[in-house]
Amino acid sequence: MIDDSSGGTTLGRGARQALLWLALVLVLFPLAISKPGPPTSLKSDEPAYYLMALSLARDRDLECDLADLRRLFDEFPYQPVENLILATDDGWHSIYFGKPYLYSLFAAPAAGLFGASGVVAFNFALMAGMIWLGARYLRRYNTDAVALLFAGGIASAT
Repeated sequence: MIDDSSGGTTLGRGARQALLWLALVLVLFPLAISKPGPPTSLKSDEPAYYLMALSLARDRDLECDLADLRRLFDEFPYQPVENLILATDDGWHSIYFGKPYLYSLFAAPAAGLFGASGVVAFNFALMAGMIWLGARYLRRYNTDAVALLFAGGIASAT
């Protein structure tokens, strides 16, 4: 067993509880907000990743069709959607999402159950994991409080 007083990587009981409560708040917060709520629109690569997750959850494919675009319009009515990256290999007879699919594969269950709020909750779960890993690493050289403070600051800045 690692002795915490000599710079071990094990977080104390209070720090673990704080991380658990933070993770619960971060994940449940976007699920508690009714629409219209955050996110209000999609920017950058978000439309592709969100639609890929929805398409995997509902259609079980990565093809962009009218049903996928209708889902986007239903959740974000009259909002501009820019930078939807699509690809084809047959002269635009079949259209596929043109982004890496690994993130959307893991986000698909949350998107299928809760829509865009589920994807935000999934992102917050990833951020809580980043804070936990960062705090665990920083605990080697610092106290629990300092490790949590800086891990949270770094995770929220990225």
